[in-house]
Amino acid sequence: MDPLRFGVIGAASFVANAAVLPAIVASAKTNLTAAASVGGAVDPRFSDVEVATYEDVVDHPDVDAVYIPLPNHLHMEWIERCASAGKHVLCEKPMALSASDASRAATACRDAGVFLAEAWMTPFHKRWQLAMLHASGGQLGSPTNVDTKFTFTIEPGNETNYRFDPSMGGGAFNDVGIYCLGPAIKLWGPAAEVVEVESSGSDGIDLTTEFTVRWAEGQTATGRCSFVEDEQQSLDVTCERGSISVATQAHTGGDETPTFSWSSDDGDHTVPCRANDPYHTMIERFADAVSGERDWPRTMEETIAVTALMDRIRAEL
Repeated sequence: MDPLRFGVIGAASFVANAAVLPAIVASAKTNLTAAASVGGAVDPRFSDVEVATYEDVVDHPDVDAVYIPLPNHLHMEWIERCASAGKHVLCEKPMALSASDASRAATACRDAGVFLAEAWMTPFHKRWQLAMLHASGGQLGSPTNVDTKFTFTIEPGNETNYRFDPSMGGGAFNDVGIYCLGPAIKLWGPAAEVVEVESSGSDGIDLTTEFTVRWAEGQTATGRCSFVEDEQQSLDVTCERGSISVATQAHTGGDETPTFSWSSDDGDHTVPCRANDPYHTMIERFADAVSGERDWPRTMEETIAVTALMDRIRAEL
């Protein structure tokens, strides 16, 4: 198969430069064909494919798919524009700010015959995959509780970041809530009731949010999201006969000493875990999904259902 030719709109974004654009360039399955930014210059590493406007990327005759790392409130508009132009779409999480918008985006892409996926890299992380396999494999009994934390600090001086603007879909839960909900949803699905939500913030923005949700058979999940607290990325799963712990997931997957830990009736265990770049894996899996070689791990119906659960939590903020 010929490499999938990517265009990028919002090419000056942090995640694009730190992780996704390098992954596109590094993969033998993808090429970076066009990139545009209105929030700053395109990084010199990628300036050979710079074009003037987002429209130039979407309308580029050599672009097969568009990666969208724009502020959250712009996702819907540009997904629909890409669909109209016949381009496949990989859109940063959250793909949409409501389940109704997620359904609308899915319909636009389905009607146009293009593939749409949400760029949430965690399911492509080796330790996350190991945690889900151990939790669902039965060795430790059924999982009963999931506790996750995804916190970090936006440094002073970056207060103009869209994450601080409610009109741009800002807020801690919108930004990283999927990281906290994702493991429990993988285990039990999105049909959960909201038990409790606590948040703190100002000017219409939640800076820190903590939530508890519960499933019909009694399983619970708690999560804490923040961009004003020290960085912490952790996943703890409690099972009937043990527990699983994953901590310090580096943003680009470049852990220095990656390990995977679990506890069971026969004691505590920690084993080395091969590091991987989940963004690179995600990009290659997207190319495979577009070509029909492999399915994307999350159906669009699942993405919409997760967004509906996020809607129920957002209603309590």
